[in-house]
Amino acid sequence: MGRGGPLIVALFVALLGGRAEAAPPAVLVLPAGEPTAEWSEPAELGGFYVGAAGSGARVVVTADSSGWHLRATDPSGVVRQATVPAPRDAQAREDLVWLAKSLLTPVGTSAWGAMPVVASPAAALGPAPGSPPPAPAPAQPPTPKPTRVASPAVPPAPRAPTPPAPAAAAPVARSAVSPAPADAGAVWPPPAPPLPVQPYAKAVPVVGPAPDAVPALAPAADPATAPAAASVTEPQPPAVSPSATVARKPVTGGIYAGIGGDLAYRKDIGVAAALSVDVAGELTWLRVGVSGHWQPSVALSDLGAERATSELRLAGDIGWHGVGRVRPALLGEAGVSFRSFTQGNLVVDRVPTPNLGVKASLGWAVRPGVVIEPWLSASADLGRVELQVEGSSKTAAVGGATGRAGVTIFAHFGP
Repeated sequence: MGRGGPLIVALFVALLGGRAEAAPPAVLVLPAGEPTAEWSEPAELGGFYVGAAGSGARVVVTADSSGWHLRATDPSGVVRQATVPAPRDAQAREDLVWLAKSLLTPVGTSAWGAMPVVASPAAALGPAPGSPPPAPAPAQPPTPKPTRVASPAVPPAPRAPTPPAPAAAAPVARSAVSPAPADAGAVWPPPAPPLPVQPYAKAVPVVGPAPDAVPALAPAADPATAPAAASVTEPQPPAVSPSATVARKPVTGGIYAGIGGDLAYRKDIGVAAALSVDVAGELTWLRVGVSGHWQPSVALSDLGAERATSELRLAGDIGWHGVGRVRPALLGEAGVSFRSFTQGNLVVDRVPTPNLGVKASLGWAVRPGVVIEPWLSASADLGRVELQVEGSSKTAAVGGATGRAGVTIFAHFGP
């Protein structure tokens, strides 16, 4: 019997499941935690009641990760088992109940037991009084035994230069075999052998309202000899590291804003630290930007410790820059330095000084939209400021050539 057997058995039991005398219904034991309200109606239709296992006919259902396991014990103590997927709806619960019913009712029996062939009422009463005796039945001719006609001898084929085609064997004639007479005491239909139920084999759930709506299925495989099911792995896209993404798709063009720091050297003040703010716009190879540098007060040693100068430099730059993860740039600068001169806490004077310079940088895109840019610049003032202390011969010239080295961190903000 194919895998469609449980469906045929369930329908056969449903059609012939009534009893001439009512018997106590079998017990359907559900897995722990399963709500019983949803099983009352299908269990009643299948002749079950939901409860705890007893000593009579029962079907105990347990559940694990592989499905629901049915262990049916009929009134004679015979145990049959099956495994089905966990039911998710009302149709699946009804299918499980009918499968449980089929496990309790062997094939070839019904609620009335075996169905013998019963003679007609007239034959049971015998001949009527005064009627002539029935004519004896004609003797049946003896059944001839089947004979086999021997195949005629086939002479060997003559030798030829090429291999001869194989000769077809003569057909074997078979005599017709008369069917054996029917046994009057035989049971019809003949009982079928019990349905073999393999331990923990997955049973096919009953699906659909009619047998012709269910396709034929292959028989269940023996778990001991069945090959292991091949695991199907969903193909995954190759992993791409962030650094590879930056190298493959660098962010180019747009507007960048950055902040950094630098060290400046000028002959009159020596080495001084400064803070810088930059805004740059890039278009293919062209870069245009503005920057601001703030240098806190630095003592003018030639005029005494109380006299100092501070500087705010505003500059614009334009030039070439590279595209990619490593981004070199060479720019020309033009700016104005606003220098303040103080004595103690008193601002003595503020003097603007124009200057020109060049700047070279080498940016590195550490991630998309973020660039760390070390740079070097050199500028020269277009004039100097001469300072002299009133009533003294001390003088100092402020300004000249300035060299700067710094680092700026840029972030991409524009399109």
